[in-house]
Amino acid sequence: MSELDDLLREMRVAPVLSKAFERAPNAPTQLLARLQTPRRHYLTKAEICEIALVKLKGVAGSKTTRKNIDANTDELVLQATTAALLTDDAKTAIDELLRLRGIGVAVASSVLSWCKPERWSVIDRRACATLVQFDLMTKRNQLRTGDYVRYDEVTSRLARTLEWSPQRVDRWLYAFDKCDLAPGDCLR
Repeated sequence: MSELDDLLREMRVAPVLSKAFERAPNAPTQLLARLQTPRRHYLTKAEICEIALVKLKGVAGSKTTRKNIDANTDELVLQATTAALLTDDAKTAIDELLRLRGIGVAVASSVLSWCKPERWSVIDRRACATLVQFDLMTKRNQLRTGDYVRYDEVTSRLARTLEWSPQRVDRWLYAFDKCDLAPGDCLR
C-alpha cells in the first residue's frame, strides 16, 4: 500500500478533523467574499498586500512586507496576478506570483486559493508537516515552487478521491498536525 493510500484511509476514518478549523475566528471572510465576487482575473497591489498581511499575521516583518509589495509597479502586479489566475498549472501560477517583491510561496498559494477556492489549496507548515509524516513531502525550512507543485499534486488527488474541496483537505491536514497526531492514530 502506498503512502497516499495510508493517508486516504486515515482521512476516511476521521473526516471530522476537516471540520475542526472550518470557522476559525481569524478567517478573513470579508476579504474572501471581495476576492471571489465578482470573478476577476487580476488583483490590485492593495489586495495583494491585504492577503499577505492576513496570511502572515503574527509573523514578524509586516512593515517590510508592505514596503516590498508597494515597491512593485501596478503594471507588474496586474501582469503577474492575471497570468497566475488564468492558469491551472501550479508551477506557472506560483512562479508568476513570485515575480512580485514581498511574495513568497505561502502567500502566493493564499492568493491562488482565496481567489479560486475550487481549484487551489493553501500551503501551510502544519499541512506540510502532515504530508512529511506520511512520506509524501520532504521537510523544508523555506518553501520553494517545487514544494507547492508537490503539495498541489497530493492535495488535488486527495480532493478528487474523497470528493472534498481543496480547502477541506487543507483543514484536515492542518488539524492532523495541530492535534499532534501520528500516522495510524485515526485508525485506532
